[in-house]
Amino acid sequence: MMFNKTTPALFIFGDSTADVGTNSLLPKTKIRADFPHNGIDFPHSRPTGRFSNGLNSADFLSKLIGQKRSPQPYMFLLKAGLRKRMFRGVNFASGGSGLLDCTGKQLNVVPMSEQIKQFETVISNLALVKGHGAAKNIIAKSMFAISVGSNDIFGFFGNQSTITDPTIFISSLMTAYECHLEYASELAAKTLFYGGPQYVTPVNFAQLAAS
Repeated sequence: MMFNKTTPALFIFGDSTADVGTNSLLPKTKIRADFPHNGIDFPHSRPTGRFSNGLNSADFLSKLIGQKRSPQPYMFLLKAGLRKRMFRGVNFASGGSGLLDCTGKQLNVVPMSEQIKQFETVISNLALVKGHGAAKNIIAKSMFAISVGSNDIFGFFGNQSTITDPTIFISSLMTAYECHLEYASELAAKTLFYGGPQYVTPVNFAQLAAS
């Protein structure tokens, strides 16, 4: 399956399970995968910043919707800019990150809250580069993928915390997750509708969080 004009753009958020090079572009991060034997099964056996021997979950999802592999990391697009003719989406995922800002903070990675802010920047740039009408059309047909939360849980139980009840901690993760989803959906809604509905279809982030 080849990418064409009907293939939806894909926006990917998350941690190392979906990172395709974000951390390799962060000069101060302590979590990287741009060295062997990462990427040993990738074309030309080269490390790409993926925490994997080859393709990762973001790539396989992208292939399912007609793309060759995951869209480029946001940090890469900051330098390269958005292509005027073809826009495949953006990968915001950062290895070591979590739903909570404190997760991975000492590792200098990009938490979910910052990834959502980056998404806001992308929406603004799309409107400037392609025009509001084209940006609206792209967002309306886009797909969103999120793979995050494991680092929060590993951090909590790895530290053997006795301060917070595990049930309370998991509840706090669910609250953080819902807040991120609502913020992202509101950003998309502002692109699609001026004064329109609060949530965007077909991806209803709030309903997804509730389920």
